[in-house]
Formats: sequence, C-alpha cells, structure tokens
Amino acid sequence: MANTVVIRATRAGYGYWADLEVEYRWTGNRFYVDTKRYRAAKNDRTSGDLKVGLVSGTGNTGWMALISNGNQNGEWHAFVRNLSVEGDGRSGTIHFNWIYDRPKEDDVNMTGEVNVSA
Repeated sequence: MANTVVIRATRAGYGYWADLEVEYRWTGNRFYVDTKRYRAAKNDRTSGDLKVGLVSGTGNTGWMALISNGNQNGEWHAFVRNLSVEGDGRSGTIHFNWIYDRPKEDDVNMTGEVNVSA
C-alpha cells in the first residue's frame, strides 16, 4: 500500500519555500517513490531546480536532478517521476532540494527531508 507525504524545502534566514508531494512504498527490499506535484513560493520565475535523493539501508541514489525549469508561482504543478533504490524494506529517507531562482540575486539552495517506514 502506498502512503503520501508532502516534503517542504526551506533555508534558514530566507522566507522562501517549496513543497513536493510524493507517494512511497516498498516491494521486498526495494523502496519506491513516485512524485506527484510540486509548488514553490511565488515570484513568477520559471527556472527553479528540483532534485530528489533516496536512502534506505545502504542504498543511496545521491541527488537526482529532475527539472531545471520549475514554476515559482505558489500553485501546485503536476510532476510525475518514478524513482527507486534497493534498501532494507523497513525505512527510508526522501531528500528534496529546490534551488529557488531569484532575478539579479544569488539563487537560494533549499532542502527538506522526511523519514518514512513501512
């Protein structure tokens, strides 16, 4: 059975945020994560970068770059990707990274994560 969770990425000292909704499940020792949708704080830019990393047991995908043209308008956007890593069949961590695009300023690198169990 799949479970759903929303992961929020932030960075201390900045008022920006991004959310990623995912479903996760295990089949045997394999940890599956299916992204569903994302949203990011509104500034009407379309250059946000979204990365995900999965960890379970000794399995670790590292950061997987998924998009570099993410909408930053505060609205939910459908975003379906199927990811997996060989794990321990019991617990895992879903890492979420959003690089928030800002005009004429340095971008803001934000992270969030959630620990989940079977």
